[in-house]
Amino acid sequence: MQASFVSQRGDFGSRLRSARLARGISLRDLSATTKIGIGSLEALERNEIASLPGGIFTRGFIRTYAVEVGLDPESTVRAFLASFSVDAEVDLSADADVQEGDSAFEHRQQIARVWFQLTVFSVLAIGLIAYLAIAGSSASAAKDTVTPLRVTTTDR
Repeated sequence: MQASFVSQRGDFGSRLRSARLARGISLRDLSATTKIGIGSLEALERNEIASLPGGIFTRGFIRTYAVEVGLDPESTVRAFLASFSVDAEVDLSADADVQEGDSAFEHRQQIARVWFQLTVFSVLAIGLIAYLAIAGSSASAAKDTVTPLRVTTTDR
Protein backbone atom coordinates (compact mmCIF):
# COMPACT_ATOMS: atom_id res chain seq x y z
CA MET A 1 0.00 0.00 0.00
CA GLN A 2 1.38 3.38 -0.96
CA ALA A 3 1.24 6.27 1.45
CA SER A 4 0.25 9.72 0.32
CA PHE A 5 3.22 12.02 0.13
CA VAL A 6 1.12 15.15 0.59
CA SER A 7 -0.17 14.11 4.03
CA GLN A 8 3.34 14.05 5.54
CA ARG A 9 4.85 17.06 7.31
CA GLY A 10 8.22 18.68 6.74
CA ASP A 11 10.14 19.77 3.69
CA PHE A 12 10.30 17.63 0.58
CA GLY A 13 13.67 15.99 1.20
CA SER A 14 13.02 15.23 4.85
CA ARG A 15 9.71 13.57 3.91
CA LEU A 16 11.55 11.33 1.45
CA ARG A 17 14.17 10.51 4.08
CA SER A 18 11.49 9.78 6.72
CA ALA A 19 9.69 7.40 4.36
CA ARG A 20 12.99 5.62 3.58
CA LEU A 21 13.93 5.29 7.24
CA ALA A 22 10.42 4.10 8.15
CA ARG A 23 11.00 1.18 5.78
CA GLY A 24 14.46 0.56 7.24
CA ILE A 25 16.18 1.09 3.90
CA SER A 26 19.73 2.41 3.82
CA LEU A 27 20.90 4.81 1.12
CA ARG A 28 23.25 2.11 -0.18
CA ASP A 29 20.38 -0.39 -0.50
CA LEU A 30 18.15 2.22 -2.13
CA SER A 31 20.93 3.10 -4.57
CA ALA A 32 21.42 -0.56 -5.45
CA THR A 33 17.73 -1.20 -6.13
CA THR A 34 17.00 2.06 -7.95
CA LYS A 35 20.32 2.34 -9.83
CA ILE A 36 20.45 5.99 -8.72
CA GLY A 37 23.78 7.19 -7.34
CA ILE A 38 24.06 7.75 -3.61
CA GLY A 39 25.06 11.37 -4.26
CA SER A 40 21.82 12.02 -6.14
CA LEU A 41 19.76 10.33 -3.41
CA GLU A 42 21.49 12.44 -0.76
CA ALA A 43 20.87 15.58 -2.85
CA LEU A 44 17.15 14.73 -3.01
CA GLU A 45 16.98 14.28 0.75
CA ARG A 46 18.85 17.57 1.35
CA ASN A 47 16.70 19.49 -1.16
CA GLU A 48 19.78 20.26 -3.27
CA ILE A 49 17.90 20.21 -6.54
CA ALA A 50 20.71 22.04 -8.37
CA SER A 51 22.88 18.93 -7.86
CA LEU A 52 20.42 16.78 -9.83
CA PRO A 53 20.37 16.37 -13.62
CA GLY A 54 17.02 18.15 -14.01
CA GLY A 55 13.99 17.72 -16.24
CA ILE A 56 12.56 14.29 -16.70
CA PHE A 57 15.59 12.67 -15.07
CA THR A 58 14.86 14.25 -11.70
CA ARG A 59 11.19 13.34 -11.99
CA GLY A 60 12.23 9.79 -12.84
CA PHE A 61 14.51 9.69 -9.80
CA ILE A 62 11.66 10.91 -7.60
CA ARG A 63 9.18 8.38 -9.01
CA THR A 64 11.63 5.52 -8.55
CA TYR A 65 12.56 6.64 -5.04
CA ALA A 66 8.88 6.96 -4.10
CA VAL A 67 8.00 3.48 -5.33
CA GLU A 68 10.87 1.91 -3.39
CA VAL A 69 9.91 3.59 -0.11
CA GLY A 70 6.18 2.92 -0.50
CA LEU A 71 4.96 6.37 -1.54
CA ASP A 72 2.63 7.19 -4.40
CA PRO A 73 4.99 8.23 -7.22
CA GLU A 74 2.63 10.68 -8.94
CA SER A 75 1.67 12.58 -5.78
CA THR A 76 5.35 12.68 -4.82
CA VAL A 77 6.27 14.24 -8.17
CA ARG A 78 3.43 16.75 -7.83
CA ALA A 79 4.68 17.65 -4.34
CA PHE A 80 8.18 18.09 -5.75
CA LEU A 81 6.93 20.38 -8.51
CA ALA A 82 4.94 22.41 -5.98
CA SER A 83 7.76 22.55 -3.41
CA PHE A 84 10.35 23.84 -5.81
CA SER A 85 8.07 25.90 -8.07
CA VAL A 86 9.26 23.99 -11.08
CA ASP A 87 7.59 25.49 -14.11
CA ALA A 88 5.63 22.93 -16.14
CA GLU A 89 6.73 24.65 -19.34
CA VAL A 90 10.36 24.05 -18.46
CA ASP A 91 9.60 20.39 -17.88
CA LEU A 92 7.79 20.14 -21.20
CA SER A 93 10.72 21.72 -23.01
CA ALA A 94 13.00 19.18 -21.36
CA ASP A 95 10.76 16.44 -22.77
CA ALA A 96 10.99 18.03 -26.22
CA ASP A 97 14.79 18.14 -25.99
CA VAL A 98 14.88 14.46 -25.15
CA GLN A 99 12.57 13.65 -28.06
CA GLU A 100 14.85 15.57 -30.43
CA GLY A 101 17.82 13.76 -28.95
CA ASP A 102 16.01 10.46 -29.40
CA SER A 103 15.53 11.06 -33.13
CA ALA A 104 19.25 11.80 -33.53
CA PHE A 105 20.02 8.69 -31.52
CA GLU A 106 17.67 6.61 -33.67
CA HIS A 107 19.35 7.98 -36.81
CA ARG A 108 22.78 6.95 -35.48
CA GLN A 109 21.38 3.54 -34.60
CA GLN A 110 20.01 3.10 -38.11
CA ILE A 111 23.39 4.01 -39.65
CA ALA A 112 25.16 1.59 -37.30
CA ARG A 113 22.68 -1.15 -38.22
CA VAL A 114 23.36 -0.64 -41.95
CA TRP A 115 27.13 -0.73 -41.40
CA PHE A 116 26.78 -3.89 -39.32
CA GLN A 117 24.74 -5.58 -42.04
CA LEU A 118 27.27 -4.57 -44.71
CA THR A 119 30.11 -5.90 -42.59
CA VAL A 120 28.39 -9.25 -42.03
CA PHE A 121 27.56 -9.55 -45.72
CA SER A 122 31.16 -8.71 -46.70
CA VAL A 123 32.64 -11.25 -44.31
CA LEU A 124 30.28 -13.94 -45.61
CA ALA A 125 31.07 -13.07 -49.24
CA ILE A 126 34.84 -13.16 -48.62
CA GLY A 127 34.47 -16.46 -46.79
CA LEU A 128 32.47 -17.97 -49.68
CA ILE A 129 35.00 -16.75 -52.25
CA ALA A 130 37.89 -18.16 -50.20
CA TYR A 131 36.09 -21.50 -49.81
CA LEU A 132 35.37 -21.77 -53.52
CA ALA A 133 38.96 -20.83 -54.39
CA ILE A 134 40.37 -23.47 -52.06
CA ALA A 135 37.87 -26.13 -53.15
CA GLY A 136 38.49 -25.33 -56.82
CA SER A 137 42.27 -25.52 -56.50
CA SER A 138 42.15 -28.87 -54.71
CA ALA A 139 39.80 -30.25 -57.38
CA SER A 140 42.13 -29.13 -60.18
CA ALA A 141 45.11 -30.51 -58.26
CA ALA A 142 43.35 -33.85 -58.09
CA LYS A 143 42.87 -33.81 -61.89
CA ASP A 144 46.53 -33.00 -62.47
CA THR A 145 47.84 -35.94 -60.50
CA VAL A 146 48.89 -38.94 -62.51
CA THR A 147 47.68 -42.23 -61.29
CA PRO A 148 50.33 -44.88 -61.68
CA LEU A 149 49.55 -47.75 -63.94
CA ARG A 150 49.83 -51.21 -62.72
CA VAL A 151 52.72 -52.86 -64.42
CA THR A 152 52.58 -56.52 -64.99
CA THR A 153 55.39 -58.56 -66.34
CA THR A 154 54.91 -61.28 -68.80
CA ASP A 155 57.32 -64.08 -69.50
CA ARG A 156 58.65 -64.22 -73.01
